[in-house]
Amino acid sequence: MGCRTRRMLLSLSPTIAFNVHIAPLKSRPTLHAVDHIPILIDRLVMWSTLPEKKKTKSTKPPMTLHYAIAKTTLDYLLVATLSSQIRFVALDASPERLISTLKTTFPLASISSASGSCARLAERLAAHIEDPLEALTRLPTGQPGTPFQQEVWRAISAIPLGSTRTYAQLATDVGRPKAVRAVAQACGRNDLALIIPCHRVIGSDGAMTGYRWGAQRKKVLLERERQAARELPRQEA
Repeated sequence: MGCRTRRMLLSLSPTIAFNVHIAPLKSRPTLHAVDHIPILIDRLVMWSTLPEKKKTKSTKPPMTLHYAIAKTTLDYLLVATLSSQIRFVALDASPERLISTLKTTFPLASISSASGSCARLAERLAAHIEDPLEALTRLPTGQPGTPFQQEVWRAISAIPLGSTRTYAQLATDVGRPKAVRAVAQACGRNDLALIIPCHRVIGSDGAMTGYRWGAQRKKVLLERERQAARELPRQEA
């Protein structure tokens, strides 16, 4: 008799158990329930022989990020894609540091070096660093975020080339003038450097603060964009 059967028998009504054990051998128990105990035991034995269902954890397969790295005048640039959508853009001093940052940002993802379309995207972003007039339009991006973060990122993307906004001004732009700190946090959560140009957001005193990829890179990017904006009317003429 299996453990489950014994547990079921022990859980039976005390009245039934009493009649089973102390009823005289020559007397017939009068309780109707006792008459059905053999059938009940047979069913319990059959039930105990059924295979138990194994508890399995439903695990999703890890997402695979493909990345490519390009050399620029602002050190190295990394682009990572997920299902053909740009998911991460970063700048750093070496490819090793960029790959380490990618793994830290996406600890559950599988990381794989790629060529083809991913490499072409990296080259396009690298060209934009050298010449900001190389527009970053119609890029396949897929950055998740809260509704507030998405609103802040849209407001950042609306800042014209060669212009800047302070964190306080950006908070006003999204209709949350008192949420300056939350706006700064949303800027810090931006994983798409250059595409969402959070380097165009500066401190109230004009300081190059709060840029995830370095204050010096932020300064150079803004200088190049201002120069490009001054040249833009000449090209259009």
